[in-house]
Amino acid sequence: PVKTVEQLALQAQHRARAGWVSRRTRVCNQLRSVLLEQGWAAGRGATALNALADQVLRGACPVPDAVRGLVEEWVSEWHSLSARIDKVAECLKARVRSDATARRLCTIPGIGPITATAIVGKGLDPARFKNSRYCAAYLGVVPEQHSTGGRTHLGKMSRRGDAYLRSLFMEGAHSLVQHLRKDATDALSCRIRHWQERHGAKGAAVRVANHNVRVVWAMLTQEGDYHTEAAMSC
Repeated sequence: PVKTVEQLALQAQHRARAGWVSRRTRVCNQLRSVLLEQGWAAGRGATALNALADQVLRGACPVPDAVRGLVEEWVSEWHSLSARIDKVAECLKARVRSDATARRLCTIPGIGPITATAIVGKGLDPARFKNSRYCAAYLGVVPEQHSTGGRTHLGKMSRRGDAYLRSLFMEGAHSLVQHLRKDATDALSCRIRHWQERHGAKGAAVRVANHNVRVVWAMLTQEGDYHTEAAMSC
């Protein structure tokens, strides 16, 4: 669909944020690899890497002066990119507060301000799709089909369509699976635990993403609110 000026501006913010996130990841990987070449291994995560870089800059971890200068440049760029990303994220959160559709989408488990505003900026028109599965296929969160002779053979997730939106849905799904409460008895939590037992954490996340895309399509079609599924015995 043809996008409005506001949707194009919102999409530009998302493209800028995605570029800065990718660039920050490259800077962190480069910093980590150079320090490892000097014999200093950082633990997993940004916090451990930042702590090691601080020790290098303070002289607690001796490295050549040339390397220390590079570390200082990389850390400075890292913090600058983080500040830009945080600034754009705050702008997107403010947009959610002023956009009724984005606010409703944020009530779906696994969808936050970033994903909700990305959907609004995309201008996803539910009328283009025959049903929710067509919408999920458009974003590439359905299995590939290799069917013939009346036999259905399903493969891996197709990964076709909008890669950026799909990545946001997957990130939210992974977060939902990772932070699932063990004592939760609602229908969605029980379903996720069932998926984990059968397909593992990653397989469950793919199915959560597929479920969320279908819920988004239904909410956009009916222009209604998200209804929490009733509790059930697990």
